[in-house]
Amino acid sequence: MINLIKKMKEKKQKEKQERIAREGERRKAREEAERIRKEKRKTIIFVLIGVIAVIILSIICGVGYHNAIEGKIQIPMSSEECQKSFYTDVEGRLKEAGFTNISSEPMNDLTLRGLNKENTVDHISINGDDSPFSTGEYYDPDYKVVIYYHSFLEIEKTTERATETTTQLVTETTTETITKSTTQTTTKKKSSSGNSSSSSIQQSNSKQKHESNSKKTINNNSNSEGTYILNTNSKKFHRPSCKRGPTDTSGNKQESNLSREELIAQGYDPCGYCKP
Repeated sequence: MINLIKKMKEKKQKEKQERIAREGERRKAREEAERIRKEKRKTIIFVLIGVIAVIILSIICGVGYHNAIEGKIQIPMSSEECQKSFYTDVEGRLKEAGFTNISSEPMNDLTLRGLNKENTVDHISINGDDSPFSTGEYYDPDYKVVIYYHSFLEIEKTTERATETTTQLVTETTTETITKSTTQTTTKKKSSSGNSSSSSIQQSNSKQKHESNSKKTINNNSNSEGTYILNTNSKKFHRPSCKRGPTDTSGNKQESNLSREELIAQGYDPCGYCKP
């Protein structure tokens, strides 16, 4: 009887140990499965991150390659920023960006000294186009870039014009004086009736000269070319000989036979450089 009880106890103890061992194995199996799932999850995350990085790099390299093929460069500042800067600073930044065909043109539009606008940019023409532009726009590096800036009238040109005008007036006055003295000498040999007729002829000649000089002055102030050149983008009109006018390749050039007043009524502004 005692042996039977011992055997039963040993059997229960053995079953308990086996049950504990099976539970331990199941726990280890669950832990191993959980570890494997975590490793798989990490692997999937790393793979996704790698794929996304490769896609982003491909896009960046593709854009850079496309720009390199096209040969375009970005302009580093907008037209509004240029108008607040000195033309030398703008010219330097454009050269650093890669533009190779840059020139500067003074407008000679200022008449009073001491203004802050001197040597500041009025506008920039890129390949003949005066339209505003934004930072980052792409252009060919060999496009012709012209920087128009505010400046004062050159004293030498003004002096030359005044000298030419004075010379013309002196020449005309001398010619008239010689003509009058010759006429007076001739008329002294004639009768009083001849004197009155010659004086009337001189007066008519003097009036004709005065009228011809007035017509010349009016014609010089008018548009001698007969047409105006319109910039349909900037809404400005120029003389045909103006350096600031649009080029044939810019696509915004148009000729007009309208008068100055009619163009202004249509919303166009006269060019500040050629002053049509």
